[in-house]
Amino acid sequence: MRAMLMILAILLLPVTLAAQPPRQPPRDRMLLERQIMQRFANQVGDSLRLSNEGRAQLERWLVQTNAGRRELARETAQVRRELADAVRNPQTTDAEFERLLDRLADVRRRQLEQLQRDDQELRSTLTPRQRAQLFLGLARLQERMREIMAQRAGPGR
Repeated sequence: MRAMLMILAILLLPVTLAAQPPRQPPRDRMLLERQIMQRFANQVGDSLRLSNEGRAQLERWLVQTNAGRRELARETAQVRRELADAVRNPQTTDAEFERLLDRLADVRRRQLEQLQRDDQELRSTLTPRQRAQLFLGLARLQERMREIMAQRAGPGR
């Protein structure tokens, strides 16, 4: 069970993009996110051999869940920054570390709950194999976005 939770935690690692301040106006960012989700839904729809209705349902699900996923990613990144700052500060108390670790555990718990809700919602539309393929595709998308953000940040960041 613990190994399963670790695997889920790894799959739920937040997209670094969500932790970055937007460099473009929010409207443009929302349009770009929508385009990325549409492209992803089309690619997944092709690989899963979904009908047009299935693709539309998948795209709606992606759009609906994206805001909550993005907020959890932002919160995770914020707590990790605070935790890193606390580690560098020799004056940080054990109580502060406990508070930050509790916050991090809380965010991870909510990410796991989000994954469970997502899986439950998709059960009516996708087979278990298709759900697994979708979640792996989302993990690959997140990893690719992290790579892009790391390249944009440059060395040493």
